[in-house]
Amino acid sequence: MPSILDPLLSSLPVSQKYRIPLFVGFVIAGYGASWIGKTIWFYRRLSQIKQWDPNLTIQRECKKRSIHLNVLDLDGTLLLQSELLNTFERTTIYMMQEWGPQLRMGCAYGTYYRFENFLNATLPDPNPQREINQAASTLEVSMVGSNDFHHVSLLLLRRIRYRFNVVIFDNHPDWFQFAPMMHCGCWLNHVAKLPTVGTIFHMGGRSGEFNETGFVTPWAELISGKIKVFPAYSKWTQGRWSKVPQTPLAFFSNMPGKMITKERIRSYLEPYRRQLQELPLVITLDKDVMRRDDAVQNWNSGFLSKEEIGVILEVLAEFAVITVVDILGEWSPVKTRGLFRKWLNHHQHEQEYNNEDPKRATEINQKTNLYLLQTLAGAINQ
Repeated sequence: MPSILDPLLSSLPVSQKYRIPLFVGFVIAGYGASWIGKTIWFYRRLSQIKQWDPNLTIQRECKKRSIHLNVLDLDGTLLLQSELLNTFERTTIYMMQEWGPQLRMGCAYGTYYRFENFLNATLPDPNPQREINQAASTLEVSMVGSNDFHHVSLLLLRRIRYRFNVVIFDNHPDWFQFAPMMHCGCWLNHVAKLPTVGTIFHMGGRSGEFNETGFVTPWAELISGKIKVFPAYSKWTQGRWSKVPQTPLAFFSNMPGKMITKERIRSYLEPYRRQLQELPLVITLDKDVMRRDDAVQNWNSGFLSKEEIGVILEVLAEFAVITVVDILGEWSPVKTRGLFRKWLNHHQHEQEYNNEDPKRATEINQKTNLYLLQTLAGAINQ
């Protein structure tokens, strides 16, 4: 029986037995080229921000500021923290659990943009002047659930329509570049390219991924000072790290009980006082930067205590006007969609951290979340 492909196959200048494999090869190559083209287009588009105002500024005021808590429910874990949800008068819960398995750990850029469209349709429309007016009286805090969703922070930062500096607390770098997908380990690289972002201060890291010093590390941004690095307690030394200024936050790990002090953090931030004062400050806090006694989450844990994070937050509030905060690092059972995300879970998660007692994790994390939010509420009104 003749096929509709016969005229096309017969036109190929090769012998008949090679025509079908060659045609299949052309189709696969076409799909591959299309995927690569779309990936490059999405990758470049991530650095573009529409309708932002480079001239807007936020001034310190004596007006008392309050916290507006936004819960982006991607995995259900924050809904278990009833005391947290009832502490602040202004708490808004956005139900997004259908997106969780599609986004967890990583996703294609197309999926990421579809979620951004959903997010923008769900949250209030970005408006530069309204954001400035709100910041004078309100600190917007978003809680996103597991740190498997830290790449969602990029979308929250893309919604801001004025210039700002960024402080990221994270045990991992999260800045790997040239990733062919959006991943919780590469999103900060895109933040560094946003026209709205001034300086990025990376604080508290100590994972071995910092020593992965190949082309995936954004050396240009690190050496130029676009990204400033404050490791947990020791400097990184491999590769080109010798060219990157580094300021360890804490004392060496063999000095337990010697806690970070405000004086220590003030002395570290003093050289950047002008930079911090010139622009509003946005903070993204992954609780994997903390010890496991203070934060039970899905990744390996860092070195700092919640009290030390509180000290740093209070000093940052002395130096800058904090306008937006997002917090991640809850523990939740890993639920993914698709074989690739299952592979990511198997190969990138250390399974010992994904077999926690859910009740214990909720109790510890709720206590830490309340501590962080109450610290922020006091710091922005000091």
